[in-house]
Amino acid sequence: MTFSVLPPRLGSLIALICGLALTGCTTYWTKAGFTDQEFRADTYSCERDMRQSGYYGGGLVGVLNARSFHDRCMEAKGYRQARESSPPPAPEPVQCPDGTYWSGVSCRSETTRPSTSTPVAAASGLDGTFSGEITGQARGQAFTMRVTFTLVQSGDQVVGVWHTATGTSGTVQGVVSGGQVPDFRVKQVNPCEGAFAGVAVIESGRHRGSYAGVDCNGPATASFVMTRQ
Repeated sequence: MTFSVLPPRLGSLIALICGLALTGCTTYWTKAGFTDQEFRADTYSCERDMRQSGYYGGGLVGVLNARSFHDRCMEAKGYRQARESSPPPAPEPVQCPDGTYWSGVSCRSETTRPSTSTPVAAASGLDGTFSGEITGQARGQAFTMRVTFTLVQSGDQVVGVWHTATGTSGTVQGVVSGGQVPDFRVKQVNPCEGAFAGVAVIESGRHRGSYAGVDCNGPATASFVMTRQ
């Protein structure tokens, strides 16, 4: 989840372009066999190269020129743009070496894998509304934003919706395991499409964690603490 970190005038121009369907805001990047980690690295690389490549001009022309450079960079890395008519394909699972497993954040030793016999949180342990602060980095700038989650848990499955004070919103889903949600997935719907993944720890009356991902404004990383309301 990212928030308004663009200069007001530039942000307005990008919003105008999206409205005219000129920037591909209704499309997403895809490539056969890509992983979430590879996509984050490639988008960050293209964003960095775009910013270091010089002056693109002012106003609407400048935004279009910068977007064109970024798109050509992604295409050179083997990506193509697909329409939003169907959900983006999920990244392929990360292949970890023998004796390790994917925790949702990194490959870890099998000796640290939570036991399948560990009881999960109570069937309705995450039901309810949680609010708190998100702090992180987006487009090289720090941000802080208050967010509210409304969650429903059934067994070890948890789903919900979220929104911020500025109107950013979307959905969230994950699986509870041993007092954690080791690989939750967040989809941003407004003001533009985005996809994020992270890990959360469930504590008495609250949960905390971190996430990383990309939306149409670029990559973002953040941490959060949410308290039951």
